Amino acid sequence: MNFKIVIAILSLSILVGCNKFIIEPKVESKVETNPFSLEDMCIINTKDSGEICYGMNRNDAEKTLGAVLEEGKSTVLYDHKVNIGYSDEKVYSIHLGVGSEGIYKTTRGAEIGLHKEDIKKLYGSKEGIELGETELTYLFNMEKEAYYESMDEYFEEIKSVLNQAEDDTEKLQDIFQFSIGIGPDGLVDSLYMKDARGYEVVY
Repeated sequence: MNFKIVIAILSLSILVGCNKFIIEPKVESKVETNPFSLEDMCIINTKDSGEICYGMNRNDAEKTLGAVLEEGKSTVLYDHKVNIGYSDEKVYSIHLGVGSEGIYKTTRGAEIGLHKEDIKKLYGSKEGIELGETELTYLFNMEKEAYYESMDEYFEEIKSVLNQAEDDTEKLQDIFQFSIGIGPDGLVDSLYMKDARGYEVVY
């Protein structure tokens, strides 16, 4: 009887030991995101798959956007709360507000109503700069293929370009900003993408 008990205890010990060997703690996989590119400077109309992209001619953009609702000094408002900024009749800024959800999204799938954490999964966590609880921003230099680590670094780069004697327009078009407005519930309430033109008075 004692022999059987010893065998049973030994068998249980081996079984537990094996289970400890097999069961490993779960490690969350790191989300891999591609570097920012010009393809990210686009929005898609989910109803007809039409695209509005940075650098696109206004006439081509309006084939998807439709009629103008209101034309301001720097931006033009279209249906579904889409604001587009034009420079020399080409798109240089895109803004989506509340009312665009279900109609427009970015090429990576960001849209109004997503949670902030969903945006981080699409665009990266460490690359984003959180400005309090209300804004998440991604700043990228296309020429250098690198993210800026702070707003100060971003603005210093712009100032450096503006202080140069030669034409700075092309270099400003290599510096991009993608800002996400966050509501009190953590949900996205605005999406804004643009190049660095328009910062002529950041001194």
